[in-house]
Amino acid sequence: MNAPMSSVASSLNNDDLGDAVEVSYDDKYKWLFDLYRHISFIEECISTYNWKTADALFAKLDKEILLNTSMIRLQLGRACFEQSEYRECRVILSDLHERKKWKVEGTELLSTSMWHLQDTHALSALAQTLTTESRERAQSWCVAGNCFSLQRQHTQAIECMERAIQLDKRFAYAYTLLGHELIVQDDLDKASGSFRSALLLSPRDYRAWYGLGLVHLKKEQNTIALTNIQKAVSINPTNRAMLCTLSTIEQQRGKTDTALVLIDRALTLNPLDVACRFNRARLLFESKRNDECLKELEKLKASSPDEAFIYHLLARVHRRMGNTHLALLSYSWAAELDPRGEQNPTDTNHVTREEYEDDEYGSPV
Repeated sequence: MNAPMSSVASSLNNDDLGDAVEVSYDDKYKWLFDLYRHISFIEECISTYNWKTADALFAKLDKEILLNTSMIRLQLGRACFEQSEYRECRVILSDLHERKKWKVEGTELLSTSMWHLQDTHALSALAQTLTTESRERAQSWCVAGNCFSLQRQHTQAIECMERAIQLDKRFAYAYTLLGHELIVQDDLDKASGSFRSALLLSPRDYRAWYGLGLVHLKKEQNTIALTNIQKAVSINPTNRAMLCTLSTIEQQRGKTDTALVLIDRALTLNPLDVACRFNRARLLFESKRNDECLKELEKLKASSPDEAFIYHLLARVHRRMGNTHLALLSYSWAAELDPRGEQNPTDTNHVTREEYEDDEYGSPV
């Protein structure tokens, strides 16, 4: 009989064991080991939101490996998703799903990217495919829930998220999506419970901490909301939506300078983020720094001329400054772009899903 492995290992010193491994594995296996080690380093960077190092590690990979290895493609899609680069995430994960129809991992992130991009047709097609071919996978029902949510059928969306949790009780992302849908339905106690369930499974889930903060914000418990959102930001300091929300709370507490620092920090992550720039303009407006606010809004109008909420705030600034003609002109443009007034940002305590995962394409509130 062969000797037990423990006795074999104990008979070798560290150097001998290293030599034995070196002899046992040829260059092919060493290459595979190095690749998996590289993938593990990328995973660590994504988990700690260290995007600069992650980008450098992705750049070191051979292009053929990067394009044709499912695990790495999924990592790349996740990295784009976490940085709110939803268009890039959709391209990467859609391509992965087209190549390997049987893989559902990552489709929940793909569907959320489509949700942010308001891509109703593609999301409906994806949901129909997955709920037909992979009905027993939790990811499929998250996709269906996102599809119903985009169509504002929140009751059906909640049912889909609950079905996802029934299929996989350890799927933390489904709990966070469910919690947000419950916020939209004003069922705040159940939403809080859903976010706490996610935290039991994943204590460093910044989305769940942020969701709890949004629940307390809706309850006007600003101190508790501040604590929860600060916890979320400490875990992931690169999420612009959370920084904007934190800035709003600080502004409500009368700490305008702190609020501006947080907004500027968010803008250093992406200077072109329309939602962040609008939040900065609104903060300047509420601080009665009219000239600075006007400059910020003029820049926004030049970069995003089709957003009604910019003209709404621009009209209010002009009205305050006594520019009646310009105020009426801005109101006219806002009414032209948004006849139903759905983008009129009048309630600063109102929380919608656009604030859940940094939707730079949605309407700030």
